[in-house]
Amino acid sequence: MHEWSKAEIKQLRLSLGVSQEAFGAILGVTRVYVNFLEKGVKTPSKTLKLLLNYVEKDVTEKENANAKEVQPYGERKGRQKDAPHKGNI
Repeated sequence: MHEWSKAEIKQLRLSLGVSQEAFGAILGVTRVYVNFLEKGVKTPSKTLKLLLNYVEKDVTEKENANAKEVQPYGERKGRQKDAPHKGNI
């Protein structure tokens, strides 16, 4: 299981673009607890590590989906740019 450092926890929260309070709501903990995690005062439990892993996976999948190149409509694979489609024949 991944051991989460205080820096990694903060980076995950920042990658989501949320406050400590919102991140706490995602994880089911308080803003104060998130603050303690990010300062290294507290360390995440096994259950919280699993949740952090899940959130990280979700963020990574969304980033990968957004990174895929989106082709303009007229340049889609298998279709010529100026070719009429069946409805215009």
